[in-house]
Amino acid sequence: MSRQNPPRRLILVLLCYCMATGGVLVVGPATCLSTMAADLNMALDAQKGLFLGAPFWGLAIIALFSGWLAQRLGYRLLMLASAAMQTTGLLVVAAAADPLQAMAGSILLGFGRGMLVAPLTALLCSIYPDNRTGVANIFHAFFHIGTTVLIGLVLALFHFDWSWRETFRCFAALIAPCGLVGFAVPLPGAVHMAERSDRLGRVARQAGFGLIVAGVFFSGMVETGPTAWLPYFIEEAVGTSRSFGAVGLLCFALTMVCGRLTVPALVRRWGVKWIFVGGGLLSAISVAMAVLPWGIYSTVFWLTLLGLAVSGLFPTAVGYAGDRFPTANASLFAVINSSAILGSVAAPAAVGVVADYLGLRPALASLALAALAFIVIISRLLKMPAAASHAHAA
Repeated sequence: MSRQNPPRRLILVLLCYCMATGGVLVVGPATCLSTMAADLNMALDAQKGLFLGAPFWGLAIIALFSGWLAQRLGYRLLMLASAAMQTTGLLVVAAAADPLQAMAGSILLGFGRGMLVAPLTALLCSIYPDNRTGVANIFHAFFHIGTTVLIGLVLALFHFDWSWRETFRCFAALIAPCGLVGFAVPLPGAVHMAERSDRLGRVARQAGFGLIVAGVFFSGMVETGPTAWLPYFIEEAVGTSRSFGAVGLLCFALTMVCGRLTVPALVRRWGVKWIFVGGGLLSAISVAMAVLPWGIYSTVFWLTLLGLAVSGLFPTAVGYAGDRFPTANASLFAVINSSAILGSVAAPAAVGVVADYLGLRPALASLALAALAFIVIISRLLKMPAAASHAHAA
């Protein structure tokens, strides 16, 4: 099979596995936070929030340059370097003796993950040009499919009394094989793809670019803020066991999976406007309702509904950007992904800082403002004419 005619389905399957392993960014820190905080002396909620956001710092720093790296290294070396960095980062966390070492390992983990997401999204959009929104949703759904599987794995490890250090070493073993994907299947050349694409500077001057970047920033906040804090919130603020906190995250992840797998069909039927506005509004309501002191089942219900509401926001925005700027190269996806990651960095840390002053419930409730900001920005975007026609008009 030549690189000009790559095996699309096999590439999609292998890259979806790589995306699924990305769930360790959330599952490891979130489900092990209480025991890690006790072992590493993280006394303040601000410290916990910084640790939860640390993998996304690495993502944010490197993701902006990931398109450039893909063009210089090619996909094969890019995936090998990414897997090596992620594996090393997880092993550093597993060996951590203090919070700074744990955060350093988490940042390294983020570096490795940040090298991949945007270039692989661009790759899949290039080999599925007739279904960019659908393939973007499917690809990003596997992050939450992986999260679901990893939560089940963590619950099993808890049952057998594995420590958080052993859990992180197990995660490292799952990620290491991702480095071999580029050797197992022929991938299109990133440089060749770039030669057929517009430069980022030209795309950035087109109408709507800034609004897309701003919109995905707030979508990143809405998705990652509650996800990062959810098990700890259920365990500490509501008052349950560590395992039940993990089950809450599992429910959230399952609805994320369902949402992302069904959104492509909803986009074809209703258009992106209803996905953006409806999902954003339901996200704001779910966050606000989840923090009310109405009992554990009310909290889990609303956080589970939040997973469904927020599921289609980011990947649909990525697909919409690909349709609005069809000749853009991987750097467009790198910028969009970096913006979402910056939101993912800001949300956990901001919740932690606010929680130290106002409490964890008001801090989480404040994320509803991010959902409302997303609606305002995207509504304005959809009213702007595109320079090039796209398939999914509102």
